[in-house]
Amino acid sequence: MALTTDVIPLIQDLKSIFMKVYESGISEGVSSDKIIKDMSMEMGDAIHTYMKSASVITTDIINPGQNAAGPFGVGSYVSPGTASGTGNISFKPQDVMTLKNDILKLFMNVRDQGIIAGVNSDTIIARIASEMKTAIHGFALKAEVQTNIILPGGVPVIGYLTTTPPPVPLPSVSGPGKGTGTGVLL
Repeated sequence: MALTTDVIPLIQDLKSIFMKVYESGISEGVSSDKIIKDMSMEMGDAIHTYMKSASVITTDIINPGQNAAGPFGVGSYVSPGTASGTGNISFKPQDVMTLKNDILKLFMNVRDQGIIAGVNSDTIIARIASEMKTAIHGFALKAEVQTNIILPGGVPVIGYLTTTPPPVPLPSVSGPGKGTGTGVLL
């Protein structure tokens, strides 16, 4: 999937969460602490689900000087090569919980600020937007990226990849090679 296609379910999830808040808010005897906690946990889950739906696509470079292993030895790449990768992102459970707690703290603070007489609603809305951006951005930067990389082969290598040393650089693996990669979002 891709973030561009999974934005619709995110919007639907957020709309559903706000409808629950509205319905809880008009019910008698429901504490604002419970409403805010439930909303924060559900928003964290919705954001997490949306973020981990991202597809990762990479274009990779095999730099000259990197080792290339063959069945009988090791050589080194003498010219740049290309590779490509596809994969996904994931998050550690503690990072998801941090997001939920950041959202909870944000809404508790906003609720408390809203109780103060004379506080401008535009100021409160601006604060929600700013602090929500900070929480989501901090969460996104904790994504762990995993990819499966395909090396097309044919990049010139010099060294002992066969039983006899080649007199000139020879192509690396003639067919595709495979590997994995890890990284982070920037």
